[in-house]
Amino acid sequence: MSNVPAARERILTLVETLEAEGRCDHAEELRTIEAMLHRKKYRQQRVEPNSTPIDAALRWQIYDYAMGHPEKSMQEIGNFFGVNPGRVSETLKMAGDRRA
Repeated sequence: MSNVPAARERILTLVETLEAEGRCDHAEELRTIEAMLHRKKYRQQRVEPNSTPIDAALRWQIYDYAMGHPEKSMQEIGNFFGVNPGRVSETLKMAGDRRA
């Protein structure tokens, strides 16, 4: 079974011994190897939002369009305005539309 933290400690002990003996070239190489044994922290990449921000004017445009095109789905309306269907649903709920 591997034990990376213990291996790092042993390498650093060897580094100290080599430096005490004046063998700094080997000690430096071991320090480089020890540095490779550290895991980088995982950083989740955030996806940039690609939906158009919604303001009051856009909400009214979405509502008017939805009322004028009752056959359109929320996905189609969202695509038309460059917003996701959740924002369309949110807008229609705020206006009291029963489709939302």
